[in-house]
Amino acid sequence: MSEEYIKNISEKGNAIIVGRGANSILKEYNPINIFVYANMESKINRCKQKADSEENLTDKEIGLEKKKVEINLSEHFTYKKLIKFTLPTIIMMVFTSIYGVVDGIFVSNVVENNAFASINLIMPAIMIIGTIGFMIGTGGSAIISKTLGEGNKDEANKQFSMLIYLEIISGVIFTIIVIALLRPIAKLLGATEEIMSDCLTYGRILLIGMTAFILQNSFQSFMVVAEKLRFGLGISIAAGITNMVLDFLLIYVFRLGVAGAAIATITSQTVGAIIPLIYFSRKNDTMLKLGKTKFELSTIIKTCTNGSSEMVTNLSMSLVNILFNMQVMKIAGANGVSAYGIIMYVGFLSRSKWSICLWNNNVCWILICRNLYGIFCRNSSYNRIPLWSWK
Repeated sequence: MSEEYIKNISEKGNAIIVGRGANSILKEYNPINIFVYANMESKINRCKQKADSEENLTDKEIGLEKKKVEINLSEHFTYKKLIKFTLPTIIMMVFTSIYGVVDGIFVSNVVENNAFASINLIMPAIMIIGTIGFMIGTGGSAIISKTLGEGNKDEANKQFSMLIYLEIISGVIFTIIVIALLRPIAKLLGATEEIMSDCLTYGRILLIGMTAFILQNSFQSFMVVAEKLRFGLGISIAAGITNMVLDFLLIYVFRLGVAGAAIATITSQTVGAIIPLIYFSRKNDTMLKLGKTKFELSTIIKTCTNGSSEMVTNLSMSLVNILFNMQVMKIAGANGVSAYGIIMYVGFLSRSKWSICLWNNNVCWILICRNLYGIFCRNSSYNRIPLWSWK
């Protein structure tokens, strides 16, 4: 529609068109393109003129703020900008996926074979709870992006706060229930008496940090909404390094076995959850901030519906691993589960980078489209495509 209007105007005679991608649409007409810009001194002076009276930023501080290249969800995207927008989240997820297998690598090389089998047997069942974070993070971020696009920042913050609090409550409830039922769950999965102790030790410690794991998964999506992709990447790297260093110290140096592996994992998950939790709880330079809210069933249902596909995707992976482990345990015992675990690690590392790239690209596109949809809902005049033109 916009392209048709622009071409109609240009065919009627000379015209000046501001924005709307006219330079690309009319390239066959050889238009004169003008890029308006100002030097840094002029930009700083204008910022001072437009600033609120209580803002007392120095020229240097304003200059630093202007140099920060932040990509907004609502701006026009080119392929270059899209890659720049999605790359930090892709690196973040790849890094997270790689350090996720570190527990198994250290345990398989330092501790006995049964310990490695116990981790592979109980881990998929516990990871099912973590899919709540993917569901709420993916589904909730789309809704919050739309609300921000509509210009309703207060409502977006209420939605964001409600979903974070919902994750904390859900995580605590599921943790208590699963800890109480962990022995029968492990037995159902096929754990024998020789590996039952390690299954319970690893599982119970891992469940203590499950709320943090849920939050960590969801914050990966919320960081995109907040347009803090580099910050999110930094948090993931910090969490990954924490896990790797503690695995080395607790398993290799202090010989704590599966308990050390579990402690390293929940510590890294806590780092990945607490840092953004503190950041969004305080005053920050994003559109999102945790605060007072109330639970709205309609928003929760929409969030769960929107994010159900991500939850089912991760849930299915855990279920497939559980079914394979149960059958392998019956046929080949703990050695078979260990062998299957090694194969799964190799396969996971080889294919994860591509599936994660596609997943992040899709999530970022969803958030961009949701935000733009909110902008169009707010501005009904976009249906008429207003143009500045003079003959």
